[in-house]
This record gives sequence, structure tokens and C-alpha cells, in this order.
Amino acid sequence: MASYTAVVTVGPQFPVVYYGFPSREVHDLWFGMVDRARNLATDTETLWNWTSDDQMVAYMAEWFGLLERIVRDFGIQMVPPDIYSGAENSNRTLQSLGRPRMDAFDAVSSEPPRHAGCELLGIYDPVAFSKGRLVPFRPSTDLSINSKCK
Repeated sequence: MASYTAVVTVGPQFPVVYYGFPSREVHDLWFGMVDRARNLATDTETLWNWTSDDQMVAYMAEWFGLLERIVRDFGIQMVPPDIYSGAENSNRTLQSLGRPRMDAFDAVSSEPPRHAGCELLGIYDPVAFSKGRLVPFRPSTDLSINSKCK
């Protein structure tokens, strides 16, 4: 069991995630990587000022390289939901340009993560969490909104 825990919230559209770490130092290392990944993914100055598709692909390659490092160092379960979602959106963009997918999650191998003891302890509903309750997150299966968007 991890000796240091942290709760990650990123907004109402994503679940609240409860992580465990073997130490505060490992948490800080992980958080630094996650924070850098979020900063790269939301750098609007760069994201909206591409001068070429090649420039955008190089920027995405840097981002996906960081995600691969998170997976390799901490385990795939340690990739927060917003970053996973961002990777899926980035791959859709690449595919729309006729480029191959970049799959940071291919970094999962038979080798254990470098920082043993990092673990996903729980995924909770963000609305219930904001009211002080720990209710397991259940992805919505209501497809009615999708039919309205056609």
C-alpha cells in the first residue's frame, strides 16, 4: 500500500481520481511530469499558431514522449483521465491530417514501472465528490445527446 496519497480533480467532465505513491518525492516527480503534460496540451500560444503540419506533429511528438515517460516510470494507471482524453483527441487530429497515430500507451511492457508502489486507489463521480461523498465513477451510457448532435 502506498504511504502517500493524493486526489486529482480536473473539472466536472472528468472523474476525480485518488492515487497512492510510495513517498512524497515520487508524488512530486509524477506531478511535475503531469503538470508539464497539461501545460504542453494547453499552450494556446503554440497550439493556434502552427506554421505547418510538420511543426504541429513535432510538438505532439514531444507531448506523447512525455506521456510515454509517465507510463514507463509510473504505470499506465497513473495517467490522469484528462491527459488520456487529450491523447485520444490528438490522435484524431493526426489521423485527420493523414498522419499515423502516436500511442504513448504502447510504452507499457513486461517491465514493471520504475516507481513501484504507485497505484490507482479509486475513481469517483465529480458531482458527488464536490458534495463530500465518494461515489464510484460510472461513465455515462446515455447516448441521447449524441443523437441530438447529428
